[in-house]
Amino acid sequence: MFDLSYYLIVSFSILLFAISKSGFSGGGLALISVTVLSITYGPLNAIAILMPMLLICDAMAGYLNRNHYEHKIIWSIAPYSFLGVMAGMALFKFINLSMISIFIGSLSLVYVIFNYLVINSKIKNIPFYGSKSFWGTLAGFTSFCLHSGGLPMNIYFMSLYNKKIQFVAGLVFSMA
Repeated sequence: MFDLSYYLIVSFSILLFAISKSGFSGGGLALISVTVLSITYGPLNAIAILMPMLLICDAMAGYLNRNHYEHKIIWSIAPYSFLGVMAGMALFKFINLSMISIFIGSLSLVYVIFNYLVINSKIKNIPFYGSKSFWGTLAGFTSFCLHSGGLPMNIYFMSLYNKKIQFVAGLVFSMA
């Protein structure tokens, strides 16, 4: 039987995800998209629905940004991201995913408040700003556990780049 609600929810979520991947929203819409699909159809179905689009988007973004990223920076943060993924694998059965979600959400709010709402941005004075070991490990861990490793990588790459094209290329090649 034709289920219109399925197509509406999936289409809406894919639209939000595509807007986020294109760079318009700064990444926040992807989290909403994954959350809506996970709540409605379960996390495994959400991944199955979004994975083909993720692969195509990452391949296209990689091709378009292949000349704008710095190899040394990507390879220097890769071991820390791998360490975070390994920690996520080892601790997945023992951790409370709701607490990690609250932590990432709080981190997002603090980042937005300091970077966008405070006139004299104090974001460069927060602890671990620009630390590839901290943000890389956190990105790997949250990417494995919650599929939301983009925020820690955003914070790390914003500490390095002033040009948007380098920032986007660094994110593409670190998260793909």
